[in-house]
Amino acid sequence: MGTSAQNDFVDHYGWDGDLLDLEAYFDRIDYRGGTEPTLDNLASLAGAHLRAVPFENLDVMHGKEIRIDVPGLQDKIVRRRRGGYCYEANGLLGSVLERLGYRVTGLNARILGGSPDHVLRSAAHTALLIDLDGRRWFLDVGVGSFGIGRPLELTDGFEAEQYAGRRARLDRTDHDMWVFRVFDGREWSNAHKFDLSRAYRADYVDANYIAQHHPRSPFHKGYVLSRHKEDEIREIQGLKLKIARAGAEPAEKRLEPEELPGAIEEHIEIALTGEEREAVLAKARDLSDAELTAD
Repeated sequence: MGTSAQNDFVDHYGWDGDLLDLEAYFDRIDYRGGTEPTLDNLASLAGAHLRAVPFENLDVMHGKEIRIDVPGLQDKIVRRRRGGYCYEANGLLGSVLERLGYRVTGLNARILGGSPDHVLRSAAHTALLIDLDGRRWFLDVGVGSFGIGRPLELTDGFEAEQYAGRRARLDRTDHDMWVFRVFDGREWSNAHKFDLSRAYRADYVDANYIAQHHPRSPFHKGYVLSRHKEDEIREIQGLKLKIARAGAEPAEKRLEPEELPGAIEEHIEIALTGEEREAVLAKARDLSDAELTAD
């Protein structure tokens, strides 16, 4: 399905960290912290990445192919200051961490999206596992509003505070799987589950293609965007804007189609080109609420 022209991997068993313009990446996420492979630096870097790189599917909605190799990720996320979905956000972070000397393993995860943990779906998501001083740490900066910037140790029941008053934890479950859960201040939700089989970027090529083109993929049915801040998480799903702040009830608003381009720029902080604004407006006008709302 995927083509080598769109995914120019050099080190097929690694993350091609040597191809990165590291200083440009640090400027992109406004990172001025340490670069030695330590747990504190890992948390600082992942947090800066999560806050700077929004989750978004604009290119998928507009019929543009998604590249998951380092040159493609650098062009889109670093140079053009855009965001992406899991294969992009976690893929870029994996390359950065490898370049800095971390041992990074890709994982194949199965999205739950709030479903019970016994539900089994196809592996269609990527996450990261980092080996550091004899301990293993889980990260996922590419799962929309469930994204975390503070690592979770791969230990049954391990829990840690996240941004915007949220908490996240890992629980071991049946069939040698782990469930990644997020607490939003009101209830725990299952984000996804995974086993510890190693995944390579080549494993993500076809899954990335399916996410863009399969008729049931949520990513070309409607706009799905989110932005993490220290104290709030902003989401746009279809024509619904939701802002969740620590210690407060989420604020929700239904947008008119004409409001959607401006909301993306204001709340997700993506600077749209004139062509993109027109494309967003056309999609918002043409699609029904059901089609615009991913589920």
